Amino acid sequence: MTMTAEVPGQVPWWKEPTKDQWVAWIAAWLGWTLDAFDFTIFLLIMVPIAETFHVPLIEVTAVFTITLWLRLVGAVGSGWLADRIGRKAPLMISILWYSICNLLSRLASRCSSCSARCSASAWAQNGPQVPRSPWNPGRPVRAG
Repeated sequence: MTMTAEVPGQVPWWKEPTKDQWVAWIAAWLGWTLDAFDFTIFLLIMVPIAETFHVPLIEVTAVFTITLWLRLVGAVGSGWLADRIGRKAPLMISILWYSICNLLSRLASRCSSCSARCSASAWAQNGPQVPRSPWNPGRPVRAG
């Protein structure tokens, strides 16, 4: 077993980031936690949703699965777009698309129309949330 001794003058990993970097990391973590809580709420109300729309529970779980996969697609796509044109435009598109789809899904009277609108809004839920990132100052971040 190899043991490494601390090198004099080496800063521990938790002291490397600045205060602003820690604040940005904590804000991102809290946002991720809130997003995970939001999705967990949907898991807790799957049965009432199935009963309200008079559909089998398997249809509701299929919609949640599709929505979760589309969130991944949206995160990758928004990150790719943000790297090319800056973070401001993808963020604004994401907020607008998410708002429109959520409004339309609240007006849905059938499960199929609600599921289509929820799935359509899923890609916008993981857009580039932070317009600038103090964590990696060596990489330029375009704001728009």
